[in-house]
Amino acid sequence: MAAFNWPLLSISVWFDEGFTDTLIGFSFADIWRYTAADVHPPLYYWTLKAWSLMFGDSVVALRMLSVTFAAAAIVLATRLASLLFSKRAATATAIALFISPVTLRYAHEMRMYAMVAMLAFAATLMLLRASASGRRRDWTIYGLLIAAGMWTHYFMVLVWLSHWAWRAVAVHRTAPGWQAWMRAFFSRSWLATHMLGIALFLPWVPAVVTQMKTVRKGGFWIPEVSWSTLPGFVSDTLAFREFGELSVPEGICIFAIAAACVVLGVRAWRRSAGRARRGWLLLFCLAGVPPVLLLLFSLPPLTSSFISRYLVPSSLALTMIAAIAVTWPDHGRVWRFVRGATGIALVATLCFGMAAEYRLGDFNKVEQASSESQSLIAQIRERSGDNAVIVADTPIFYYEASTYETDASPVLYIPPLTYEWGSLAMLKDTDIGRADDLPRLAADNGSIWVISQVQQSSFGEGYDGLAELSRFTMTDPITGRDLYLAVQYGATS
Repeated sequence: MAAFNWPLLSISVWFDEGFTDTLIGFSFADIWRYTAADVHPPLYYWTLKAWSLMFGDSVVALRMLSVTFAAAAIVLATRLASLLFSKRAATATAIALFISPVTLRYAHEMRMYAMVAMLAFAATLMLLRASASGRRRDWTIYGLLIAAGMWTHYFMVLVWLSHWAWRAVAVHRTAPGWQAWMRAFFSRSWLATHMLGIALFLPWVPAVVTQMKTVRKGGFWIPEVSWSTLPGFVSDTLAFREFGELSVPEGICIFAIAAACVVLGVRAWRRSAGRARRGWLLLFCLAGVPPVLLLLFSLPPLTSSFISRYLVPSSLALTMIAAIAVTWPDHGRVWRFVRGATGIALVATLCFGMAAEYRLGDFNKVEQASSESQSLIAQIRERSGDNAVIVADTPIFYYEASTYETDASPVLYIPPLTYEWGSLAMLKDTDIGRADDLPRLAADNGSIWVISQVQQSSFGEGYDGLAELSRFTMTDPITGRDLYLAVQYGATS
């Protein structure tokens, strides 16, 4: 897994990763406080903080935690396929998830999504074990995993709801009749398990309320949903391509493969019995319930929160369905041919998606911009030496660029008039990175470099007390548009 991700482990960080890198520089208590001002819970950040204390805080070292979680997610998903179906299904799952662009994308990112996938598959396995054994210990572990998931990412609740959907159907088959179903579904163990998960999450509820107020006040950046949202989720899962990026031939091929996998999966489900039939139902719930619910909760007048990275467990479950469907035993000659052709096409599509991920790296598809601050700072140091003082024109850009500061070459930021975003709370409360007096900073160091993201700023008009010495721009390697502007200033007196 690390070898597959190695070319991506050292690419430039983007804003969310830069925020993460800055945040884990604080104490565990401060991480609680500053995460509460942002939009996510703190468990991943605490875990990464502990990891950094053991393995260092370089970009590669920090990203290796996500590689570890992604590898664990593949192992757990493979175990799930073996438990529900067969060794053949487990092998197909391992191969498909290993070459999945979704796995590759989030295995190298300094964010919580690989951890979310690991927790989702661990909880699913424990749900099956607890349902079969009925032991209090197993249900307790499941409850702990429910809590851990919610402390990692709020949309893990969608995974728990997919578990509810699966249990609802499974219980219905063994307890016909409404009253019998209610008693069986809301069993004492099931209720106690969720009460445990909720109780463990309660300390964070005040922070959730604060975060909701922050989002409502500052707005949200996720685009509105449309008719192409779910098709885009499928194309992003299989080929790392948004629906709007697809040419007509690409769209036809990708959705023909997806449709063939669905048909083969449904056929396999209908021809299955017992454990395998329940397994298909579980995968269908994991893959389908979260994206449908998130789409419904994103429709107007509600604010959209539908973005593919919030649905990583569903993407991986969808990939599992496709992989198991094309390798499911079938005695019909025509169906064997269909499965073989679809399987070859599926592998080719996943590999196509991997190639796109290697090419695009952390390209932001929402803003249509790459993250190349590492290269920008390297170019500045080539021009001015390893002791160049660099100042980001916004605190937002500071998070991304400060990852590459050194003791000799610090990265600072120009303070804004207001710190309206919760993610800026740790800058507002401390003096880290502040560049309050640019002329004096330039005088003390001979010169300074002020850097800007061209799309995010109107910077470039100059500052009082500073004289421009030189400038250069960097273009986006993907779009070819101007990406960054760097201006070297000296003090006028």
